[in-house]
Amino acid sequence: RLLDGLMSELPGLRFECLARVDLLKPDLLGRLRRAGLSRVYVGVESGSQRMLDLMNRGTRLAQIEQAATALRKEGIRQYWFLMLGYPGETLEDIEATLRLFRRFSPEEYSVSIAVPVPGTAFHEKVKDRLLNRRPASREGGATLLYEAAYPEYLYRWEQARFRLDAALRRNRTRLSHRVVDRLERAADRFHEEVATPLLTGQRRGPPR
Repeated sequence: RLLDGLMSELPGLRFECLARVDLLKPDLLGRLRRAGLSRVYVGVESGSQRMLDLMNRGTRLAQIEQAATALRKEGIRQYWFLMLGYPGETLEDIEATLRLFRRFSPEEYSVSIAVPVPGTAFHEKVKDRLLNRRPASREGGATLLYEAAYPEYLYRWEQARFRLDAALRRNRTRLSHRVVDRLERAADRFHEEVATPLLTGQRRGPPR
């Protein structure tokens, strides 16, 4: 009834919303798009089901994939919130997130380093490992506030990989798919053979 009212009373309306992926059903998205929905902000957080479970997100990867596919089909812009550095995350989990990001190429995104907010289960889990630091004042969650499995500069490197990937995909109209794929493979090889061993001292865990 609300959507019908929006379409009849406010033709030409454009609006945005924040939504959970499990609520973004294809039939509902079609009606929302006709009512004027142009962008959806989605807390994807991770491309690893194991990490989604550790975060108690209550969502499944299949739901994320279904929502992303439906949003693309309807021509609704996607803004993904992604997070690195949650307790228990491994380099393999980060790779899973990057693969999901590459698969759906959201128009907009942010990749932040997990912040243990007082009063949350996350904060309680790491309270004995908190660092005497203040969060970064700029957007992006670029400061590591607890002793995580890997050093802060590794997470910053991982954030840079997402930015590189997004930049390559934005330029697909000027670069052939073959060139973009070759650049991605070269970047992945550098990450695996040079950057990761250098930044981690060749350790991949155990995660904390």
